Amino acid sequence: MLLKALTQADASGAMKKKLVQILVKRFTLTVAAACELVALDEEAYGYRPRKPEEEDRIVYDEITRLLEEDKTRTFEQCCKMLQTIHPGWPRKQIKRLWGEKKLYLQRARTRKRATAIIHHTPTVERVQRPGASWRLGCSMLPGNDPSWVLFMIDEADGMPLNATYGQGIPGSEDVINLLINATAENGAPRKIILAGKPPFNAREITVWVWEQKIALQTLSMGKPENDAAFTALEAKVSHALEATGFTTASSKEEPLNAWLTGTMAMA
Repeated sequence: MLLKALTQADASGAMKKKLVQILVKRFTLTVAAACELVALDEEAYGYRPRKPEEEDRIVYDEITRLLEEDKTRTFEQCCKMLQTIHPGWPRKQIKRLWGEKKLYLQRARTRKRATAIIHHTPTVERVQRPGASWRLGCSMLPGNDPSWVLFMIDEADGMPLNATYGQGIPGSEDVINLLINATAENGAPRKIILAGKPPFNAREITVWVWEQKIALQTLSMGKPENDAAFTALEAKVSHALEATGFTTASSKEEPLNAWLTGTMAMA
């Protein structure tokens, strides 16, 4: 009876639209539910249903394909090309994936990083440990050219598996490069254990690990036992590398490889 009276009194539908706005804003109803409650057609209210989104993986693969063809493409260029090929794909979803997956990192870089030199040890025969658990760490070493070493060891027996080094401050890209090389040289791990501190706590590292379908354990540095464990491990690695002459050698690949291929375990 009330709806019938409201329909007769509000021929233009202005009052019904106002009621829908109140129901949505104050009572958190959906537009569809509010329109049904006041007997107002959604088209008359002017509501445009959200475009259905394609599965994220399909959109992500398409964006990646465009960037592989030309890494200099910007978001606007990729979005325009995708919506030309797939008119139903909403810009909002494309932009969300562009940001969440850090796809802009795949573009050609025009700025030089702060680190002066970044090295990875030459490809040599590495210990094969597919399905192992890796613990990653970072040791800062003194010397004529102060340097850092990112390393990974087998969590089961402390065997050094792979490492990379450079000068300056290591970043998330250095960690990802090490993971990529180690996966190819040592075999894909079952789990990766990281410290919840720079450079390991960057989002892009987490995304990379998840995309490889590898289990990730990030240990909080707010717990004294975790902090102490990583500090002790990094100190052991630093001492072992200094014993190989790494800090004083002009060419550091040889002493680093000597440590990686040696028999000393870090357990």
